[in-house]
Amino acid sequence: MDPRFVGGSGGDKEGGAGGGISEDPDTLASVASARIIDLIGEGEIVGLVNNESSIYIDGVPLRDTLGTPNFKPFRWVPTYGTQEQDVLPGFSGTESEIAVGVKLTRSEGLIIRAIDEPGVDIVRVTVSVSGLSITSSSGKISGTDVSYKILARRVGGTWVTMKTNTITGKTGSKYQRSIEIPLKQFGEGPYEVGVERLTEDSISALIVNDLHWDSFTIINAEKFTYPNSALIGIAIDARYFSQVPTREYHVRGLRVKVPENYNPLTRRYATTGPGTTAGAWNGRFKIAYTNNPAWCFYDLLTNKRYGLGRRISESQVDKWELYQIAKYCDEMVPTGNNFNVFEEVGGSSFGTQKSTSIPRIPQNMEPRFTLNCVINTQDDAVKVLNSLASVFRGMLYWASGSTALSQDRPTDPSYIFDNSNVEKGLFNYEGSSRAQRKTTCLVAWNDPDENFRQRLEYVEDRDGIARYGVRQEDLLAFGCTSRS
Repeated sequence: MDPRFVGGSGGDKEGGAGGGISEDPDTLASVASARIIDLIGEGEIVGLVNNESSIYIDGVPLRDTLGTPNFKPFRWVPTYGTQEQDVLPGFSGTESEIAVGVKLTRSEGLIIRAIDEPGVDIVRVTVSVSGLSITSSSGKISGTDVSYKILARRVGGTWVTMKTNTITGKTGSKYQRSIEIPLKQFGEGPYEVGVERLTEDSISALIVNDLHWDSFTIINAEKFTYPNSALIGIAIDARYFSQVPTREYHVRGLRVKVPENYNPLTRRYATTGPGTTAGAWNGRFKIAYTNNPAWCFYDLLTNKRYGLGRRISESQVDKWELYQIAKYCDEMVPTGNNFNVFEEVGGSSFGTQKSTSIPRIPQNMEPRFTLNCVINTQDDAVKVLNSLASVFRGMLYWASGSTALSQDRPTDPSYIFDNSNVEKGLFNYEGSSRAQRKTTCLVAWNDPDENFRQRLEYVEDRDGIARYGVRQEDLLAFGCTSRS
């Protein structure tokens, strides 16, 4: 008999004679973490807009607007997509889990499994208890412990005890514990790993301490840098989720070529650029982040890695016309709505980098056109470029061996026609058919207040409806995050 169950004739002090059953609270809970690497874009990017508040797990930010964590503990590490970037610390390597599902007993001794792969760096051994408790003679249910050790060797070598561990506490449900064992010290594989129970097997229903070897995970610690790819590695406590959660990131994206005399933060073009005469642009570029659609268009058209730069040279693009288009896009216009609008632009908020000051656009004003989108599928090049051009009401065409752009914007008259310079002084007037006269429009756009999810905006011409009836047009506003 276990001496811990011996009590005096009057019962032990905890229960007393004839006392009822009591139970201590559980002190053990499995703490598993999910480690995920997400490719968030082509590099080089600026980064998250607002640290953990810009990382959304199942639609919930890691931190709220007051800085309070919604999930803890958690860890995240970024790369920005440069050519020379390092590996993500703590996220390198590949893993493969192999189920074991064996009950460990003292009487059976060491349980062994083989690892046939020669280049394995680490093996993670996961054991569990289905419950852990001890019941005294008075009915008091409290915690207990169970010990085990993990051994490893190169096949044919001598067994080495790598770790001795004890699970102590109380739980009425399954509790897992994982331990990583390095294998490189044994030289080239194959290897063998074994687990042995040290605590005597329970022969009483009053002691619950069954120990199971659930699985082992083979880990190869290759170091991949993924050059030119912006990544975020995130490790989060798995107790919050029944399955791998969805992840979303609010990011300031690609740094692209913009004119030297352009300030993307203020959206202003200097009247005198470096090395220029007054009021002119010298034609040279610098690298910066911007969501001006004209310069995003230029980047996709001329980039040699992910754009058309291997087929179209910069000399074949009319950058001077793009300069005029870009200035028109950056002009401040009323939103047409009675709500505050401001755009957050500025420095990176990754890690320990300091954010620069964020200029705010005046209330009820916004840039005429901005591009805020992710292009993550392969499509016809002309179709994608025309989708980008539609953001600034532009059209792309090929003329005289180069790409040309036109934009629907107010311009000065180039020529005036009247009765005096028209044949016989007569004009012929034509209008559109009734079928082409739309009176309502349903526009799909991405709402930043709803985590940039697509919303539909309904617009109607009431006079037109009264005259022609409801004639609806459906539009997709590419890259649009402004309701107006």
